[in-house]
Amino acid sequence: MDVKVKGEIVKDEDKWIYDWFEMDATSPKDIVQALKEANGEDVTFVINSYGGDVFAGNEIQYLISQYQGNTTADIVGIAASIATVICCGADKVRMTAGAQYMIH
Repeated sequence: MDVKVKGEIVKDEDKWIYDWFEMDATSPKDIVQALKEANGEDVTFVINSYGGDVFAGNEIQYLISQYQGNTTADIVGIAASIATVICCGADKVRMTAGAQYMIH
């Protein structure tokens, strides 16, 4: 199962704003729902994010790290700021040619 982690990393209570304007964003609730649907099967997180809210990102990283199935983070564009921490929750991290991983 693929789970997209795209756009701004946001708090659950702010996600509706991004949805309203049809802007890419990912919140912890998105990941909780996706992991429930995955129900133990292998999950690949397709990541393209400049980062965002540190606390939401830390929660997402924790959720991924606690998942019972195998997890892979595929960086397909950029993983910057807190998105780099999210990648670290996965069992395996891969990058496409030309992708960027920015730590600060």
